[in-house]
Amino acid sequence: MEAYAGWMENNRKDLEEPLTVDSIRNAAKLWGMKITHDKKGRLVWWIDLGTMGLETIKKELPHKDSLRYIVWQAHLVMLDAGAQQNGMIFAEAMALKGMFECFTVLPIDLGAKLDRLTIGCMPVKMKACYIIHGAKWIHIVTALMQPFLSNKMRQRIIVVPKTPGPQQILDEEVGRDHIPAGFG
Repeated sequence: MEAYAGWMENNRKDLEEPLTVDSIRNAAKLWGMKITHDKKGRLVWWIDLGTMGLETIKKELPHKDSLRYIVWQAHLVMLDAGAQQNGMIFAEAMALKGMFECFTVLPIDLGAKLDRLTIGCMPVKMKACYIIHGAKWIHIVTALMQPFLSNKMRQRIIVVPKTPGPQQILDEEVGRDHIPAGFG
């Protein structure tokens, strides 16, 4: 909690305006993130790059609005009873997007801030991170990261192969009834 409180204090300037539904509505439409619970009661945070307005986020949405929206989502996750008791899963559909396209949606400093919040500060246990429809570069980057990750983290980051396929893996792990319509 100290790390989270420190992060919030360091980003106070961008969060002075109250976080309301109206204040994050535009960013929410563009980012299109969803939250559900799986068959084991874990919270699942869904991101689908194929349905996101990546170019609009990159060129038109103020970076502060992206930060505020993801803080909003992070608070939903942290305050969720299922996430507190059972942990969370992160599911990301990459839509075969290229590395440059993925890494340039947000400026590096903002991406680092958001990584610190979602990976380093949130007091919710990450049970798994499923990456589907990743281009070849995802496989290369995850293979390069493997030696630097703990065994526990290596097991939690799952790049879903084409065979048996994302649908089968997510059906088994999350449950078909818990996957948002159109994901991936």
